[in-house]
Amino acid sequence: MKLGNRYLKNIIWLAFDVFIKFFLTFGMSVLIARYMGVEDFGLYSYLLSIFAICILVSALGMNGIIVKELVHQSNHNEILGSALFLQRVGAFLISIFLVIWAVFFSENKPDDFLWIFFLILPTIFLQSSNIYRYWFEFKVLSKYSVISQDLSLLIGAILKVAVIYFEYSYFYILALTLVEQLIFVRMLKYFFKKNNYDYKLAINKDTCFDLLSKSWPLIISGLAFVLYIKIDQIMIGELLGMKQLGIFSVAVKLIELCFFIPTILVSTFFPVLVKISTNSEGLYNHKMQLLYDVTVLIGIFIFFFNLIFAEYIIFYSFGEDYIGAVDQLKIYSLVCIFYFLSVVSGRWYINAGLQKIAIFRNIVGLIVAVVLNFILIPGMGLTGASVSTVIAYIFSSYIFDFFDKRTRVVFYQKTRSLWVFGS
Repeated sequence: MKLGNRYLKNIIWLAFDVFIKFFLTFGMSVLIARYMGVEDFGLYSYLLSIFAICILVSALGMNGIIVKELVHQSNHNEILGSALFLQRVGAFLISIFLVIWAVFFSENKPDDFLWIFFLILPTIFLQSSNIYRYWFEFKVLSKYSVISQDLSLLIGAILKVAVIYFEYSYFYILALTLVEQLIFVRMLKYFFKKNNYDYKLAINKDTCFDLLSKSWPLIISGLAFVLYIKIDQIMIGELLGMKQLGIFSVAVKLIELCFFIPTILVSTFFPVLVKISTNSEGLYNHKMQLLYDVTVLIGIFIFFFNLIFAEYIIFYSFGEDYIGAVDQLKIYSLVCIFYFLSVVSGRWYINAGLQKIAIFRNIVGLIVAVVLNFILIPGMGLTGASVSTVIAYIFSSYIFDFFDKRTRVVFYQKTRSLWVFGS
């Protein structure tokens, strides 16, 4: 698999996207966390965790499926149109559930709970427009997604800085997050139509059923996955309160800034890896091993960087109020290594048609996370939550693959990558 100009340009665009996104997201996280204060920032993070779970469910697990179908099928307009329709139906149904939950279970929550909830709610509907990103991923034209997202983030950041400068209510900041999403969606659709001026999306009943039949395991798998990613924050909010969650969320957000890295590699190479897998299993395994090696080395670098500089990062950016996040950042950094492995192997699962097995590995992660959080949070506080999440990632993203002969090849590849000198 030689790097042609198209793939090299795609990597450059995605790397540029990460660079811009990292500094904009980091900068805004610092300003918002300082402006809102620890407790309000904790409430905001609590609701974002809830919405992250619901957004993933409304996407119906189609992220990887759509790209794979576009590679193998010719009815692209029906695949995209049917996926868009299904995701909007999913968003509508999950929104009804969320409203019922918010109205009837908000008695013990802070006063601003419902205000923040209804400001964030529309983002669920906007997520369905990500199907245009899958098209650009399939065409290896990520520059359009990059331009759309980075420009929307830049406009949103400028407006948020203005809100903070003039000391308006932080509700305006939340409203601007919705404005960012609207700009992003409109630009994505504009670039899609510009590149496909005669393209008509169509809804096909058979295509809908076909997509659902292939993606339903990923719905359950994705739900379990995002639950064990976010369950620590939800449980901290319930067990320790919003102020402690505000401190913990700073460490989580800093690590999540790095989650774009494996997405660059996977988004660029997955379409061509699908083609290679049909022609040469040996070459396919070789390229997958290379992908694991690169992502593990990056994850280890991030861990040691945070181990050395965590205190400086927290103190000089978020301030003394969030200094309790230093130890959590050091521990939580280990998540990067195993999250990166999970992202790469997740696409391998899809290409191998093993979506149903992916359900069980994520359920294992969820069970381990919930059990350990209940055991460790009361005694160890925030450190217990960090340790629980790291162990859950190790079990689900690495150890689980050993117990099924169909996925054991992935376990061996990950083991070779984790032996850093071999990588």
